[in-house]
Amino acid sequence: LLQNQRYDEASEYLKRIYPEPISDKKILSRFGYSLRMAGKLTEAEKYYQRILDQDPGEISSLFSMAGISQRKGNFLKAKDYYKQILAIDSTNLSVYKQLSDMIESSEGLLFATNYLQKANNLNPADGDIAYSYSKVLKDLKQYDSAAKVLDEAIRVDSTNLVLLRGKAELAYAMKSWNVVVDICSIIIREGDRTANILKMLGEAYYYSGKYQQAVDILAGMEANDMKTESTLYFIAMSYKNLKNYDKAAEYLSKTISESISPNTAGYYAQVGDVLEKNKLIRQSLEAYQ
Repeated sequence: LLQNQRYDEASEYLKRIYPEPISDKKILSRFGYSLRMAGKLTEAEKYYQRILDQDPGEISSLFSMAGISQRKGNFLKAKDYYKQILAIDSTNLSVYKQLSDMIESSEGLLFATNYLQKANNLNPADGDIAYSYSKVLKDLKQYDSAAKVLDEAIRVDSTNLVLLRGKAELAYAMKSWNVVVDICSIIIREGDRTANILKMLGEAYYYSGKYQQAVDILAGMEANDMKTESTLYFIAMSYKNLKNYDKAAEYLSKTISESISPNTAGYYAQVGDVLEKNKLIRQSLEAYQ
């Protein structure tokens, strides 16, 4: 039943086989698992808690309780369970990653950095952790440190696209346009033609003075319905630098159209109405106009 993901039925079957009272931790764990997977989180918690009442250091149950707390949105409680695991196993890589992923906004980037740094020290080759850690360091503008983290992981796995994306994003933040071009070109050759990669490449070409290449990349985004106000603007400015003023004017017009919400007229109408009710007639007329 469990292998066929019939978790609710599995929990009912277990109840028929194992009547209360149950003290065997393996059976309690199986109850907790089937109920957790069935979405009956509160019931599952009770079984895991019974295991922890017997053995407060049972790591698997602490992990399960932390995961349930996260699913229920109780991140403080989840963090407490993860910290209990660290008190038992201070080198548990998974815990550091989980803690860094769910840092409350009130704690900020420095706390996330603390957890991710520990996780990265434990396993510098883990691509997901290296990417997350470098991203936090980038946001803190610690660019050299972010680059070292990524380079260390890339040395182990040079074809990891997550790490290469991180390298491209870091180079973009540092305005290292030639590096952005090189890394994004590799990523695209590997088959990743997502909007963010194409956008970074197109803008890097523009800032490198390679205006025709910028047009080729960004116009391709427009053709594939990935256009944005920003991409249209860079196409327009590339054409301007290529002295193709007709195309520049065309794309500046498209940029303006893309930047204006279809609701803008309605917003101005509401502004006019409010000003009119406040007897500010001249300003009201301007808004209606």
